Amino acid sequence: MKTRYGGVRYLKRHTSKPCVFIGSARESIAIASTIHKALSHFAQVSPWYAGTFHAMHYTMDDLEARLAASDFAVFVFSPDDLLLHRGKLVLTPRDNTVFEMGLFWGKLKRGRVFFVVPEYVEMEYHKEKITEFHLMSDLQGLTLLRYEVRTDGDLHAAVSVACMEIGARITEAGKYEDPVEALQEARAELEQNDSLHHFFLHFVKDLMTEPDKKYEFLYDALRSAYQPIEGYRVVGAAVWKARGNEGLEQVAGNVGRNKFYPFTVNDDKRDAEGTIVVVDAFLNGLEKVVLLSDRVVKTYLLCYPVGKDLMLVLHVSGKRAMSPEDCETLLQVNHKLMGTINHLFGGESS
Repeated sequence: MKTRYGGVRYLKRHTSKPCVFIGSARESIAIASTIHKALSHFAQVSPWYAGTFHAMHYTMDDLEARLAASDFAVFVFSPDDLLLHRGKLVLTPRDNTVFEMGLFWGKLKRGRVFFVVPEYVEMEYHKEKITEFHLMSDLQGLTLLRYEVRTDGDLHAAVSVACMEIGARITEAGKYEDPVEALQEARAELEQNDSLHHFFLHFVKDLMTEPDKKYEFLYDALRSAYQPIEGYRVVGAAVWKARGNEGLEQVAGNVGRNKFYPFTVNDDKRDAEGTIVVVDAFLNGLEKVVLLSDRVVKTYLLCYPVGKDLMLVLHVSGKRAMSPEDCETLLQVNHKLMGTINHLFGGESS
């Protein structure tokens, strides 16, 4: 079934590859970039320095947005800071890099968040030679991924072993399934099943008593079972039926009573204004969501082609305007209900 929202297609883009975030200090961008290149064979990679942080945005907001879009994360723990630890000078990774790793670790868990450290460090400070790289004690028991410190400057070779291990883990684990989102989807599925159950109870019970009134019962059951999104309510519904090759007539419902539109009604209309939407949706086989009224409340017309000769119409009203995402949610929440009705009345299963 094709879908159109207010005459404009809305497509949600998806990526088949897992998404990986790379974090590092500014001084380690060269290493991060090399890791980016190595992991791009396994995933869609987003390093922190390429579009993560935006002007006039809070850093945490941007980080949380990137976290929400990530399946894995890699952090470069390079020797960026000098710290006096228990009377001894040591080199440590930048605090904000460690913090960011903890943020990602909290959601994605340990198996999806990696950090790489140098195989050794060496620095002279006030004639004192520093060779210890200090990590917080909670990280010291882990098997570490290391990058080589090479004399030839070949960063691709330096990160090769670590990136192959990370790539293997990405291939094995695949995309992250958020348990919170999974719970929300399960609840939505239950609500859709409840809606479908309500429709069948309402429709079948009435149909068994008076089978000649199936369109009136279809209207009544649809209006009772259809689930509007939050902030909206169903204020009207109708069943339209094709009269041969002539046009559409309203056969049940509280909107468009006794109306008939020939299939040619829109032929002379040059723009969308004045178009009879139910006829256009029927002839094109489109589910449509169209703003019908924009006065005190906003009323939307929803059109669902059903079988070969029916069009179901609903009016939903709310105080705020629907976004394309709202339209998609509305259609998705009622997809099972409308797909079942379509199948019952001779349409193809979706």
